[in-house]
Amino acid sequence: MRLAFLLSGRHPDIGEWEIRQLYGAYDIKCDFERTDRVLLVNTGEVPPFVERLALTHEIIRVHDIATKSEIQRLRFEVPSGYTACIRVKKIGFHKESSEELEKKLGAILYRDGIRINLDNPDVIERVYLVNDMAIAGELAFRNRRKDLNARVPKNRPFFFPGVILPDMARALVNLTGVRGGEILVDPMCGTGSFLIEAELMGIRSVGMDVLGRMVYGSENNLRFCGCNGHLVIGNALQMPFKDGSFDALTTDFPYGRSTRIVGRRDELYRGVIEEAHRITTRNSFSVFVSMEDLDGYFQELFRPVKKFSDRIHKSLTRRIHLVQKN
Repeated sequence: MRLAFLLSGRHPDIGEWEIRQLYGAYDIKCDFERTDRVLLVNTGEVPPFVERLALTHEIIRVHDIATKSEIQRLRFEVPSGYTACIRVKKIGFHKESSEELEKKLGAILYRDGIRINLDNPDVIERVYLVNDMAIAGELAFRNRRKDLNARVPKNRPFFFPGVILPDMARALVNLTGVRGGEILVDPMCGTGSFLIEAELMGIRSVGMDVLGRMVYGSENNLRFCGCNGHLVIGNALQMPFKDGSFDALTTDFPYGRSTRIVGRRDELYRGVIEEAHRITTRNSFSVFVSMEDLDGYFQELFRPVKKFSDRIHKSLTRRIHLVQKN
């Protein structure tokens, strides 16, 4: 079977790697092929981790792929006795009208004996127009964005400028491939965004911050979101944890304008990365977020896997580093 994942328009690269890392974490062998915002995956059934995905809008079970010029030859697979409708999604610019295509393709289904129900169908057939391709398949999963939006930072009891939004926080936790029941640490936890998303996915979390008010604020935010987590006050340059205590690490370095920087910035980067290497398990993945490139700090400690950019505004672009412990 082939699945097509429709990725977020703002962060499709991170969305792709969120999926890749989770497939790897669950030891599911598959091939990936990316076209614009559509990631095609040759695999079995819908994977068990789909509810975790933050930067995937929806997933379809692919029935057929054709060029746009042959779109009316697309093959659909609606079970006998089921009602269906067709919805066309244009990715990028396409001169074709979605409504006109839906009518034409719906008429083909009707001629094949499929009952059309536009209001409450048993099956939704999706057609993605991407570049010169038309990808058709049955809708298998749709992300519940309202769940993420319900816990945006402004709705939490403790707020601080520059905080990472829930969808991005969840995606960055997923980049580590950490599984339910394992332990993720954030040694500079701020308002607790990574901890909240980890806990909601069944991942145990430990958060630490050098500022007591951030730790107390994180605790309030976790409780507000119905989460637990373990929180301590401490310096990320001297973490009070044993070697190899954690299965994954995700952290966001302070930016200096609205947060307190302890010591010189380069010393902070180097010291935290060295401590992160000490406290995580062998071959585990970590995600470091900063306002500067950190490539020169990983040296022999971590193997760089992928680097992303997240532009916040004209004076701030986050650098997101996915690395694996050597």
